[in-house]
Amino acid sequence: MKSFEFGNLTISVELKDETYILSWLGVSDNKELINTLEPYYLEIISEAKSKKITLDFTQLKAMNSSSVPAIIGWMKAMSEKRIDATILYNKDSGWQKTSFRLLAGIGKGFNIEVNAV
Repeated sequence: MKSFEFGNLTISVELKDETYILSWLGVSDNKELINTLEPYYLEIISEAKSKKITLDFTQLKAMNSSSVPAIIGWMKAMSEKRIDATILYNKDSGWQKTSFRLLAGIGKGFNIEVNAV
């Protein structure tokens, strides 16, 4: 499975046991992220099948408001395919606490865990 690169954002992929870990690195600051990210996450979800997916944002330096709909789209797609998914964020980052508090509420509706680490 290939990594994703778009502007200042890189999403690296690692398969550990039965879980695909997708680490978001750099800065997610592109206004067109949702259009570029959707084909990538649909491919990941298709390949994941019976495996789990963890979206790890703990090392992400910053993200703009355009990143949130892209993440919600990813959450919705995983939920529709009944993928066992977890989102991790950095509990020590003020901006991540704020952003992911909203996503945690949305995650409950999609049956996706959102955890501070």
